[in-house]
Amino acid sequence: MPAENTITATKLPVVEGSHEKDFFKAMWRNLGLTGFQVLPIGGKEGLRLSLASLKNQSAFPQVTSVVIVRDADDNHAGAFQSVCAALASNGLPVPQ
Repeated sequence: MPAENTITATKLPVVEGSHEKDFFKAMWRNLGLTGFQVLPIGGKEGLRLSLASLKNQSAFPQVTSVVIVRDADDNHAGAFQSVCAALASNGLPVPQ
């Protein structure tokens, strides 16, 4: 996991890539919100392993929120199932 993905905040939006990272960082900065660390995972295929890496960091118990942002492309249900499977495989709460 890149050094930029070392946990330094309590709210972790996990995004696919650098464009999404730049967008969310700018949005929260413009809104004056703090406590967020946007983490790019290099594409939706890396979600499961990235969550495992995050969960294994010593700072993870202090994390209060993980938000996963990914493209649904043409299959919204499949995208949701993919995110749920990645969460479940890492022992994290799964939305209904």
